Amino acid sequence: MTTTIDASVQGAGEARERGVLGPSHRASTIGIVLVVTLLAFESMAVSTVMPVITRDLDGLALYAWGFSATLIAGLPSTVLGGGWVDRSGPARPLLAGLGTFVAGLAVAGAAPSMWLFVAGRAVQGVGTGIAMVATYVLIARVYPERLRPRVFAALSAAWVLPSLLGPALGGLAAERLGWRWVFLGLIPLVIPPTLMLVPAMRGLRRTEPARTPGASKRYLAAVVAAAGAAALLYGLDHPGWAILPVALAGLPASSPACPGCCLPERC
Repeated sequence: MTTTIDASVQGAGEARERGVLGPSHRASTIGIVLVVTLLAFESMAVSTVMPVITRDLDGLALYAWGFSATLIAGLPSTVLGGGWVDRSGPARPLLAGLGTFVAGLAVAGAAPSMWLFVAGRAVQGVGTGIAMVATYVLIARVYPERLRPRVFAALSAAWVLPSLLGPALGGLAAERLGWRWVFLGLIPLVIPPTLMLVPAMRGLRRTEPARTPGASKRYLAAVVAAAGAAALLYGLDHPGWAILPVALAGLPASSPACPGCCLPERC
């Protein structure tokens, strides 16, 4: 009986050692979850402070672009980031993506006009797209197959807290400190999880061929989709017969079913 209990205790200890929070994976797991939490928090908090931003910067005409610029810029950066990860591994793209995201936070937080704020939001979208692709590849490279579902479950949970608290905390920060700190205040918070991921990224190299079949078609499709989404949004913001062809041209281009927007398995 004692031998059985000792074996069970030892097996439980080994399971914890090999888990996502075991000594060999703890820093990587916490770092990845914190990075995704910060990206999610910014995405959720901006919805609360956008009315204050547009009033302060007199940018009501660009209100929709404050949200859409991030998504539109993220379309091509996700595809281009995937190609970069294939060529060099996830380390450099992840660091570059987080650095670009921080640069976008700085531009948006210090923007003196709505145009610069929208530009900062677009830069954030570029950084987020690259960072998320690199994060998924990092998970595939660092964790064994049996642990990957747990890590992705943790990533899903990382969106829950920002969804619940992000708008409230963003509104509180805008009321107490000013809306700029919703962006500028996140900049120092990106540093700790990035440093936690450095040991896991050290020594990682690409495992895929430097050039994959159909890559140029995917890049073109991503750019066309982003341009189509921008044209559609511009047409919706400027209703009228003169702008109708632009909006109609953007509608099929922004659809994943359009002939130019081929999926990887169709390219």
